Amino acid sequence: MFLSFPPEKEIMSSPIALRQFDEDEYRNRVRTLSDEDLVKEGKKLRSLVGRVVSAGPPCVFDIELRICREEYRRRHSK
Repeated sequence: MFLSFPPEKEIMSSPIALRQFDEDEYRNRVRTLSDEDLVKEGKKLRSLVGRVVSAGPPCVFDIELRICREEYRRRHSK
C-alpha cells in the first residue's frame, strides 16, 4: 500500500495549524471572557492537564490554565 499526496499546489493549510504560543495574546483573549466563560475555559483546561506533573517544560495547556487562574484571582481578589 502506497500513500499518495496531492500535488504541492493543492495542499491547503489547516485551520489547526501549529503556531507559536503567545502568552500575551492568550492573556488578552482571556480578559475579554465573561466570568462564566472564564470558569468554563478553566475547567476545560483542567481536564486536559489532569493531575499529571511533567518533568519537562510546561505544555501550552499548563500555561493557559495558569493564565486563567491568574485572571480569575485578579477579578475575585479579596
